[in-house]
Amino acid sequence: MPAWLVESAGEHAGRMHPIDPTNKVTIGRSADNDIVVGNAQASRRHATISHDGQRWLIEDHQTKNGTLLNGQPVAAPRELAEGDEIVLPGIAATFHLTDETMAIIPTASERSGATKTFLFADLRDYTSFVEKQGDAAASEMIAEYRTLVRAQIRSADGTEIKTEGDSFFVVFDSARRAVDCAVAIVRGAQAHARQRPDRPIRVGIGVHAGEPVRQGGDYVGSAVNVAARLAQNARANEVLVTDVVRGLLRTSGLPP
Repeated sequence: MPAWLVESAGEHAGRMHPIDPTNKVTIGRSADNDIVVGNAQASRRHATISHDGQRWLIEDHQTKNGTLLNGQPVAAPRELAEGDEIVLPGIAATFHLTDETMAIIPTASERSGATKTFLFADLRDYTSFVEKQGDAAASEMIAEYRTLVRAQIRSADGTEIKTEGDSFFVVFDSARRAVDCAVAIVRGAQAHARQRPDRPIRVGIGVHAGEPVRQGGDYVGSAVNVAARLAQNARANEVLVTDVVRGLLRTSGLPP
């Protein structure tokens, strides 16, 4: 299972980086790094995160400005644990061993009280799938589902607020981007089902827009509740949107 590095400060706060245990992840100023930091104080190849088969490790490449792990300089490869704080020039991030119930820090654009568009998504028939196919198959399907959804969230510039079980809570600055993301998720799920009919992804999605109340790193209020209820009522591979969202898209139209 992949681990996750979640940026906790800077202009990209809240951005998530999956870390595959079969590949080293490099961080640095050079464009060929897996995670590129736009800071002149960072070295071209500054740090590496890897898995040795048993442990996650972080290594600083003997850089001038160094890498900090929980406030301490990384002089030699150090083992990573859930919740560890990693800091190097241009990026501060938290290491996570799981993406369950992960609350994401909002980006700068989300800290205003402007209208937001909310997307909720969850799987259909997931409980029956677990009962029939078992936990191992369900775990694989969840991993594939999350990969699919997160790829579309990134493509649409959404911010993942919370993930729990098979549910996603995502916020967008644009209703158009939220709806495009929802449609792309459904199309991706349909394509996945054709390739893997033994464990098809069937997702229900609800989209609503409004002015929420900020509460820490979360959003609450009627706008959020409406989107969540829509997702609960959506059938498999169906996207439900409110009249508010339709109104916001009236000039460009809803996707087919």
